[in-house]
Amino acid sequence: MSLYVSLIDELKSKLLHVIFYFQGEPFLHNDLNKMIHYAHLARLYTTTSTNGQMLTDKTAKEIVLSGLDKLIISVDGSTQDVYETYRKGGKLSKTIEGIERIVALKKTLKSVTPMIVIQFLVLKTNEHQMKEMKLLAKKLNVDRLTFKTAQLSDFKNGNDLLPTKIKYTRYKIGKDGKYRIKGSQPNHCWRLWSGAVVNTKGEILPCCFDKNSEYSFGSIQNISFLNNWHNKKASDFRGKILQNRKQFEMCKNCTE
Repeated sequence: MSLYVSLIDELKSKLLHVIFYFQGEPFLHNDLNKMIHYAHLARLYTTTSTNGQMLTDKTAKEIVLSGLDKLIISVDGSTQDVYETYRKGGKLSKTIEGIERIVALKKTLKSVTPMIVIQFLVLKTNEHQMKEMKLLAKKLNVDRLTFKTAQLSDFKNGNDLLPTKIKYTRYKIGKDGKYRIKGSQPNHCWRLWSGAVVNTKGEILPCCFDKNSEYSFGSIQNISFLNNWHNKKASDFRGKILQNRKQFEMCKNCTE
């Protein structure tokens, strides 16, 4: 927590938005709401994303009181059998109950935040339930429903999860029968200049596609964020992206 506080204190005059998730369930962290509240007091916009399995009465109240601006809740199916094909071991009813708690508490506490967004990851296994999801979102009285395309780690030869709806897939099939990312992927990336990821070890990563922390610029355990952000390792990485973005495997699966 002390490391997090020092990071916010260092960057609050430059930051706009703090996103509290990266390759895991944020509500497993005992101090999540304290962290959100600290960023809120620094007048920073805050977002987190959850599978909704831990939205108890206590947690829901803490979320609303924390000052969180946006809460994204993943609901990838309108029935349990479809939901659990992707959310293994998850209970749809538990997530829906959590959403209802947040909506009710916002009303009780007369709070306009957090904005509640249901996120539906469109897959071949659930795309037939998109209409039902619109009805469910309306019934739950959430602020927004978004349909999101899925990033698949194995897509070149097709994938059982690839949706049939072209609008909701990140990939297209080529003349050689292989799938590839839609778009041309030019040699630039705004993410490298607009933001960064700080993982649980305090390492600064170029973006959220560095899932295994392969391209760390350095650690805030030893040196300030800004010194790491402007160091030679960071500069060299950005230069390589401008020269040939596709030399990095993680960039081959990016739609930005």
